[in-house]
Amino acid sequence: MDIARRSRFAAFVSFCGAAFASAFVVATPLVAQEPPPYSAPVVRPEIKALVEAVSKDELARNLRALVGFGTRHTLSETRSATRGIGAAREYLRTTLASYAAAKDSAMSVALQSFVQEPDGRRVDRATEIVNVLATVPGSDPSRLVIVSGHYDSMPTNVMDRTSDAPGANDDGSGTVVALECARLAATLKPRATLLFAAVAGEEQS
Repeated sequence: MDIARRSRFAAFVSFCGAAFASAFVVATPLVAQEPPPYSAPVVRPEIKALVEAVSKDELARNLRALVGFGTRHTLSETRSATRGIGAAREYLRTTLASYAAAKDSAMSVALQSFVQEPDGRRVDRATEIVNVLATVPGSDPSRLVIVSGHYDSMPTNVMDRTSDAPGANDDGSGTVVALECARLAATLKPRATLLFAAVAGEEQS
């Protein structure tokens, strides 16, 4: 793994640790006080185990799959099983559903959609925007942690819905982070509800 990829992977692992830690922390009121003496951070074993379980192979597999759909432009093909945003959406749904099928998982997977009417700028026809969501319920209904990435992509011309737009960095990388966090969280029993979202329409906004 080259230095740049290693750095990105290390950053991702740090992000996972922070995201999962926030799901288990109990909120306390803010009170002005003297800073405590420095002490080494306590490493919670369950958080450490989750971070160590991050799979670079799973991240790469999901990213290659998303890139392989050619384009994920919001206005692109929705009926093909191999190209366009519709194919990418179905891949995301089935992948999250496979994580939700794990033993002892309480995760649920759903599609959230709305119709975006033409706006005279980046949407030239009525278009269904579909987000793919996975939810792990928490014990405290007042707390919610969201991990998301946008799975749509675009080439240089924002209205070009047919040319290849692999979008590995923008934002396939963010989307596979959400997928990997969902995989790791599927069987957790957190205090905060965890919402993992792959959202569309970002490039047209």
